[in-house]
Amino acid sequence: MRNTKFLLAAVAALASAPAFAADYDLQVNANVANACDFNAGPDVTVDMSAIRTGVTQSGNVQIWCTNGYAVQVTAASGVDGFQLVDGSNTIPYSFTSGGGAFTNVPFTGTGLATYSDIPYTLTFAPQNPPAGTYSDLITFTVAP
Repeated sequence: MRNTKFLLAAVAALASAPAFAADYDLQVNANVANACDFNAGPDVTVDMSAIRTGVTQSGNVQIWCTNGYAVQVTAASGVDGFQLVDGSNTIPYSFTSGGGAFTNVPFTGTGLATYSDIPYTLTFAPQNPPAGTYSDLITFTVAP
C-alpha cells in the first residue's frame, strides 16, 4: 500500500506540473528588388566670362543601386544636340563622362549604402553669343 500511495503522489505531482512550452518557428523573408536612386542636382550655372576662349566645367551626378545591379545611365538634352537656348539664340556644348558622350555610361551597384559619383564635363567651344539668359534641361535615364 505504501508503494501505491507513493505512485499516486508521483502521478498527481506530474499531473499538476505546468506543461512544457512547445517550440515554434518564425520564418522571416525579404524580397530585395533591383532599384536605383539618382541625384543630379543642384542646378548648374556656368561661368561664361571666358566663352570667347572656351569654357569647361565639371561636376558629378550621384547614383545608388542595389548591390550588383548593372545599369546604363544616359543623358539627353531638352534641346536637340545639347544647346543652351535664349529665344532664337543658342550656345552649343558637349556633355561628356569619362571623355565620351554621356550615353549608356555603365554603372553597377557596389553594395555601399552611399551614393557613387559619375563625373561629367560641360565643354563650350570658343564662341561669341549675344547677351541673354540661356538654359537647357538635361534628363537622365537609368535603365538595365
